Amino acid sequence: MMFWILAIALAVATCLLLARPLLRRDGAPPPRARGEYDLAVYRDQLGELERDVDRGLLGADQAEAARVEVERRMLAAAPPPPAASDTPQAPPPSAGGDGRKAVLSLIALVPLAALALYLVVGSPGRPDVPHNERLAQLHEEQRDQTAQSADQIARLRAALASDPDNLEAKLLLGSALAQSGALAEAAPLLAEAARAAPDSLAVQSAYAQFLVMARNGQIADDAHGVLVHILGIDPGDARARFFLGLERLQMEDPQGALAIWRDLQADSPADAPWMAMIAENIAQVATEAGIEPQSIPPRHPLALLNDDKQATEGRTGAPPKPAPAKPNPAAAATAGTVPAAERERIEVMVDGLASRLADQPDDADGWMMLGRSRIVLGQPDAAAEAYGRAVALRPDDLDAKRLQARALLAGAQTKAPSPAKPAPPPPAVFTLMADILAGAPEDREALFFVGLEAAEKGDSERARSLWTRLIAALDPQSDLALELRKRLDALPPA
Repeated sequence: MMFWILAIALAVATCLLLARPLLRRDGAPPPRARGEYDLAVYRDQLGELERDVDRGLLGADQAEAARVEVERRMLAAAPPPPAASDTPQAPPPSAGGDGRKAVLSLIALVPLAALALYLVVGSPGRPDVPHNERLAQLHEEQRDQTAQSADQIARLRAALASDPDNLEAKLLLGSALAQSGALAEAAPLLAEAARAAPDSLAVQSAYAQFLVMARNGQIADDAHGVLVHILGIDPGDARARFFLGLERLQMEDPQGALAIWRDLQADSPADAPWMAMIAENIAQVATEAGIEPQSIPPRHPLALLNDDKQATEGRTGAPPKPAPAKPNPAAAATAGTVPAAERERIEVMVDGLASRLADQPDDADGWMMLGRSRIVLGQPDAAAEAYGRAVALRPDDLDAKRLQARALLAGAQTKAPSPAKPAPPPPAVFTLMADILAGAPEDREALFFVGLEAAEKGDSERARSLWTRLIAALDPQSDLALELRKRLDALPPA
């Protein structure tokens, strides 16, 4: 009730302030003109002159000169005589009449409109809740949540006590304890669950997420091992790939982080819930490191681990090479060899997946997973075939076409005479890239390869147009932009 009393009082006061100039009576005398004030002053001055003469303060000549000057000023200040007319002039329009009524109506409508709006979008029936009561309510809700969590933990403890080998109870109790902040008690439970179910993606993911959370987002050695193990179960697991990219960033390797995240971005559906986060991370890391993201070939985390292993053991004789000057999907698709234990695990899973797809050939997602697994095993030709089956089932899926093109390029490079003489892209790559460009006209990878095909066919004008568009989307000083300018200069005139 107090709210409505104050609201009405403020509304009435506001309306009165707005309407005050309009409530003045029409019969009120108008203000005096400036000339009338001047004439009154001059009359007073004439009277003062007469008094000065009577007191002997002014002589006759001085008084006469002063009187003439004052009378001259009076004549100048006097209003002009009214014009000869039989029709009296109409008084000036006042604020009354229809105009005043309209303005007053609008002023009255303002609080009424505000009231109507409040009744629609406000909560007039909601009782007032003082600040102290709101705080008490919040604390009560927090206590209820804590009590519910405690009840859940107690029930899970009882279930685990009656069945110590209950894997689900271990996992749920460990997760509940971790959420309540009891990290020390949660750690052994989740570790036991992970050891008991080494092939369960859900259990391994929960354990990996706990290890990362327990160290405030830092990827330590134990978390790294679990994340790599998860990729052995499912090479396409988005969470594990993201965290391994984050680990590269924490190791001060922004190129590795970008390579992993770009690979995850290219391999994920456009509406995947993590796509916005991945794009934001890529943009932030690229800006801070001064790197053109497109110059970093996408790489699967297991492929980068294999590179690290080779560099450490000295088989390459040098650290990993810097990013190439042009898009290299073949390098992005080739995963090389993974550690033997993980390879055996992946091969068993891949064989099982291939057998299932032979019986269920309409599973597009299954073919995509098989393609990723073949890439991790270093089997680009088989991967290209799997991706091709997915493209046949989903002809509008540009990501599937991109992955098939990369696998075809990787397969071609494995048949090249030597690394110094790379094999040309297979014709199917150009067809796939043309399809991608039709669906995404600004796709950088497609712009490069469709332009390359045009250049090889002697269509310099089209090659120049496509590569110019690509250069406009790049950092002018990036390696790729410089390489493209060289290619443009080498094109024959159209």
